[in-house]
Amino acid sequence: MMTKQAHQKELQEKVKPGIKPSQLKRSKSSGDIPLVPTPTPLKRTASQPALKQPNLAKQIEQLKQELVFSQQTAQNYLTNLQKAIAELDQKEQQLDSVNQDWLTLAQKQIDNLKKDPNVRITELQQELEQTIEDATQEITRQETENKQLRTKLNQASQKNQDLNQQVKDYQRAAELRINNPKKIKETNSWWDYAPPYFARRSLFTSCLINPKGKILWLNTNSKNLKPD
Repeated sequence: MMTKQAHQKELQEKVKPGIKPSQLKRSKSSGDIPLVPTPTPLKRTASQPALKQPNLAKQIEQLKQELVFSQQTAQNYLTNLQKAIAELDQKEQQLDSVNQDWLTLAQKQIDNLKKDPNVRITELQQELEQTIEDATQEITRQETENKQLRTKLNQASQKNQDLNQQVKDYQRAAELRINNPKKIKETNSWWDYAPPYFARRSLFTSCLINPKGKILWLNTNSKNLKPD
């Protein structure tokens, strides 16, 4: 403990001009600080097990394995990334090649148009001329076929007229023999066999065409003509 005289002496040493006595703080001496008691060491009881110290070698081995796994994973990612980059580069090269081909073709067409702006007109004229030529050939072919058909039709019409005339002659001769049997001699003349032969031939093998263009077939059971 500090005595009164020691305290006053300390105040006099710390007093400075302009400092009030109330602003001074008392300093604690080593004798004023209470002593801290020495801690009592703890003792482990028999019921508490001893703490196990970690195995440092095992931890190092585990860290090495994790490091190797991480390196392998990173290497796999790097390999896949390199493959993807290579494929992307290849696709880009192919795309550039296709674009270059299209640009070359377009530029070639532009150059051709610049050299001869009437190229398309010339092509259209050639196509038109070819179309006209094909149409002319087709018309000529159809006219030739029509001409041949008209010739065949005229021949058939003439033949039918001849056969019709033969039938009329036969009918007239038959009527004459029926109406005047006494005036006609019973001889083996041409009229005994020719008219029936031509009549039968015309009845089974030919047709007649009237002026209106309708086909008339001969009826084997009648003397009249019936339209088809």
